[in-house]
Amino acid sequence: MFDITPTGVATRSKPKENVDFNQWTVTRNQQANFDTIIQVISLRTQPDIIRNPESTKFNSKYFGNQYEDGDYKMWYFDFIVHHNEIYTDGNEKFGKLYYDFESIPMILINTEHRQLGNLIDISNQHRNIYFKELGNE
Repeated sequence: MFDITPTGVATRSKPKENVDFNQWTVTRNQQANFDTIIQVISLRTQPDIIRNPESTKFNSKYFGNQYEDGDYKMWYFDFIVHHNEIYTDGNEKFGKLYYDFESIPMILINTEHRQLGNLIDISNQHRNIYFKELGNE
């Protein structure tokens, strides 16, 4: 549910002259969020990105039951790994991946759902990240 739009703006970069600082900060923070997601995924294996993040209309069926549908966005991207069972915890296909993401801080950009907090949450009530296998609903 976090804005992970890839912008290519490096976290340590400085804005160029005549650039709107607020807009530059937004693009830097979007990239920082995407970098964070990739870094956590990479804790167990190296992912290959096959589709860069895109936004679409928010769908509450994937997330915690505190979130209502509305005029919100969600972001998604596709990646593959070379070891399919790397994230399986014995019970859930992505159990270890969810575990790795629990309570990771993210930057709110103000393009997300109005009820979103600034930590990744995997609980049923507040789930704000979702994984699925390509081709499976």
